[in-house]
Amino acid sequence: MKTRLLSEENYTNEMQTRVLPRLEAVRKSGYFRPDAAEGGYTGELYYEIYPLPKPLGNIVISHGFTENCVKYRELIYYFLEEGYQVFIMDHRGHGRSFRQTGDYSLTHVDHFREYVRDFLCFVRTIVCPAAGDMPLILFGHSMGGGIGAAVLEAAPGLFERAVLSSPMLEMNLGALPVWLAWLAAAAITVCGGAKKYVPGHHPYQGRDRFEDGCASGRARFDYYENLKAETVWMQNYGASCRWVTECIAGAARARSRWACRRVDCPVLVLQAEKDVFVTRRGEELFASRIRDGKCIMFPGSRHEIYRSENAVLERYMNTILDFLKK
Repeated sequence: MKTRLLSEENYTNEMQTRVLPRLEAVRKSGYFRPDAAEGGYTGELYYEIYPLPKPLGNIVISHGFTENCVKYRELIYYFLEEGYQVFIMDHRGHGRSFRQTGDYSLTHVDHFREYVRDFLCFVRTIVCPAAGDMPLILFGHSMGGGIGAAVLEAAPGLFERAVLSSPMLEMNLGALPVWLAWLAAAAITVCGGAKKYVPGHHPYQGRDRFEDGCASGRARFDYYENLKAETVWMQNYGASCRWVTECIAGAARARSRWACRRVDCPVLVLQAEKDVFVTRRGEELFASRIRDGKCIMFPGSRHEIYRSENAVLERYMNTILDFLKK
């Protein structure tokens, strides 16, 4: 990677003096209305575009559970500096996009396929007109990686390459079997609790502890937690019972043999050694079932590899960029 990583010792200052001015100089943002859902009214979804005059390609980011565009500013900056223009949207129920509940902490979706349909609508109506004749590249993290896998299966030929970072292709629920978690959440949903917090989840209560977080880079963790504490629409936290049932089922479909056969582009799956949110099994099943899949492990990393300490992040970025240049 040609671009120098941000200093961990002076991280906040470098975000403010290097990253934010660069992004603000080119950023275009807006809202679009996705295809109408079967349930009726569909609100507007927020998106950002970071254009370049002569890009090497177009990277389209699908963010993870409880995340939003803001969390990816540093990663967007690196992609821009390396010559790729970037497109990103807030998934429904996240960030500045519309929500089906008035509780900003609750992360809810009626159907997993709505995430897939929204993202495809974003690509076809916002990304493609601005992409020119340069290739489309998918980058998906966690929930966004699961959505990304389903998008590759739903629309073969749309993306030339894909990078799935800690993709949610099977949830890691510790000693609790996934089928039992699905059954419990489904029972509550059927009894009228679709928009209730799944047992064990709760509203946002302030800054998380670094030791319990998804990031292994302390400076990156602290920077985002401070922003989140000050901004209500960034405070997605717990999952609804309906979200759990839909995402467990959506991940199972995405890693199934019949769905994987439809993926027609090379896919790089990046795995976190210390991941406690998704399973290695789901990632490896998906990579082994598609035509051209490969898994790479990052020792010492937690779930959010893109927010690791610099020693890990440098290898992570170089791995992605090498894959894109092939």
